[in-house]
Amino acid sequence: MPKQTRHLTKTPQVLRGELPPPEKILELARECRFVERLRKLHPALLLYTLVFGVSAHQHPMVSEIHRKYKDMDNSRDEDDKIRQQSLSKRMDEKMVTFLSQVFLACIDHMTSTCSVELRDHYKAFQTIYILDSTIIRLHAKLAALYPSTRSRIAAGGMKISLLFNAVSHGPEKITIVSERVHDIKAFKIGPWIKGSLILMDLGYYSHRNLNKIVEYGGSFVVRVKKTAKPIVISVISSLSADNPLVSGSITLWEYLDSIPQQGIIDLFVQIGFKRRKYGKRQRLDSKIIRVVCFWNEEKGMWHTYMTNLPVQSFSADEIYLLYRFRWEIEMLFKELKSDFELGKLLSSRDPVVMVNVYSSLIRLTISHQLYKNMVLAEELESEREKFSPKMWSTVLVENLAFFFNIIRDELFCSYDVQERVENLFHTLRYQSKRIVSTTSPRSKILTN
Repeated sequence: MPKQTRHLTKTPQVLRGELPPPEKILELARECRFVERLRKLHPALLLYTLVFGVSAHQHPMVSEIHRKYKDMDNSRDEDDKIRQQSLSKRMDEKMVTFLSQVFLACIDHMTSTCSVELRDHYKAFQTIYILDSTIIRLHAKLAALYPSTRSRIAAGGMKISLLFNAVSHGPEKITIVSERVHDIKAFKIGPWIKGSLILMDLGYYSHRNLNKIVEYGGSFVVRVKKTAKPIVISVISSLSADNPLVSGSITLWEYLDSIPQQGIIDLFVQIGFKRRKYGKRQRLDSKIIRVVCFWNEEKGMWHTYMTNLPVQSFSADEIYLLYRFRWEIEMLFKELKSDFELGKLLSSRDPVVMVNVYSSLIRLTISHQLYKNMVLAEELESEREKFSPKMWSTVLVENLAFFFNIIRDELFCSYDVQERVENLFHTLRYQSKRIVSTTSPRSKILTN
């Protein structure tokens, strides 16, 4: 006898606990009022379908989601399964809220099971955050809700600001706004930054924001915006003996133009910013901040990084290495858009688009947790270094159908799927490795 969907009691073993158990999923669905009674739609089966059932490298359609859900739910006769129109109607704000809560539950699980620690003085940070954003194009009918700024065609633009946790190796917080909302307004700096290090893209550069990070007890590394005018106060270190004297009135860019274009310069600069407005008054303030400058001979330009990390603990080379680590989130956005189909559900309905967004984020979170566990399972460091995160995401997407089939068979068939699970992960492990070990910038900062 096939199992009844209302009696689902455990997470399929192929997920190794990366998703909440079915009873927790059902509880979240009821709290959001997405499901009040179990009838033809089970939230756990829907979640498995959205995460593993959408085919790779195609435009996912509601009709495909419906077809895959019917394949997943083997507890009912074909005539008794949910119809496409009914499923489409259920893709509303309540489903979006439900999926957002599942996403947060996945993040909590990832953080609580984190086994990666920061080496040496990086242990001073609670974690390392990477903050960046990406734009996805939406149907023209959503342009009023999500107006775009960069597109020449009549289409909507959604900005997803993502805070990536480099320790748990997964997303931490997400903000979804219109493309026209500036990066600085899309993500708020708050007490959560205390004791942590945040690496930010140029779009988040703001002297007032940087001061907030310092006042909340956090640390940062960010590129200096060309339009900013920090005043050079003193030279900490330089590889050149021809540096001009600092008068305290020369801007960073004027100073860099006046010195030999070579090597590394470590400086203290003064930045100005406006305090929060009280009544009709807004006080001007300033702060002394460190700037590290690297001359790029190939591009013929200075790379400048502003930070509040102390000179005694972090050398200029380490500041540069830390900022290179920010590219990990660039690869993550590429992974979301190319491998996980983010933004390719070209629906004119806002809830359907948001369902696609959160499904992609949940899939991404599960993917990174599976990857981390797979790497940690290797005993030899030389074998761990062969794993490629980019290769892993491609391999995982190519094998989503196997995950889908194993989950369905474990839930509704009587035979044991353990051997199939082991074979699947053996394949994933083999296909995700390079032939030769390659130490990435991440491995220079993090260790298992």
